[in-house]
Amino acid sequence: MANRPCQEPSRCGRIILSGALLCVVLGGAGCADLCVSDRVVDGVANGALDPHHFVFVCHGMLMDLGIPWDLDVRDMMAESGRAGLVVTYWSDPTGVVLNWGCIAPGDLIAEVADALCLAHEACACNESLRFSAIAFSNGCEALIRAADRAERARFDRWIFVQSSSISFSGEVPDLIARERVRQVRNYWSPIDLITLAGPLGAGNLGLSGDGIENVGVARLHLPVFSDDFLAELVDYVVAGAKTGDKYDCREAMASSRRRLRTRMR
Repeated sequence: MANRPCQEPSRCGRIILSGALLCVVLGGAGCADLCVSDRVVDGVANGALDPHHFVFVCHGMLMDLGIPWDLDVRDMMAESGRAGLVVTYWSDPTGVVLNWGCIAPGDLIAEVADALCLAHEACACNESLRFSAIAFSNGCEALIRAADRAERARFDRWIFVQSSSISFSGEVPDLIARERVRQVRNYWSPIDLITLAGPLGAGNLGLSGDGIENVGVARLHLPVFSDDFLAELVDYVVAGAKTGDKYDCREAMASSRRRLRTRMR
């Protein structure tokens, strides 16, 4: 039988377009990039940035609609002498509800942190590495996954901003009890109905447990932050004196970041 020509061009066009969009989405799903600017690499090498303290920054689903708050935080941290490592990835709402959206960024954070630990161990430096993180929405789920899977790295201070992680799951208190993360500050909002549908997200209902500080804010689920709020986040994660550099591992740590980055942004 001869193939029948499509009798509904508009419908065929929609099918082709839908298939193309699906390929684009599936191509982006499961991928994550480590964005490290030359300013960060050079800053670690020349001593402007602490070679022992690194702060991961992880956005939420839909790449936070392109709002570059993560890059703003990274730049603010550089002004405070800390190296910001921006993790970017793709997830749509199904990645939040079904939890696949945290896999790629979480695994990447764990791998990068462990690789930095290995590079630091090779330097015979007596200073301890310190890993902190700031995340919004689904990015908080990525941090939970990273801390659970990291073999060498342990985390110091985390900031969750309107986290989509389940409020009553016990995952975060368990990570603290296992000393995989030391402290968590959780910003939650009673009017954040997106994380409430996440479901039962900590961004709407808060977290409980030792080592967790809940801070209530009146915010919708949008990554639009004032400079003062971003500065507050930075102040929390960079608290503490800048470490020394007696054994001069700056170039080794800078080289590690140069090798590990997959995108310059």
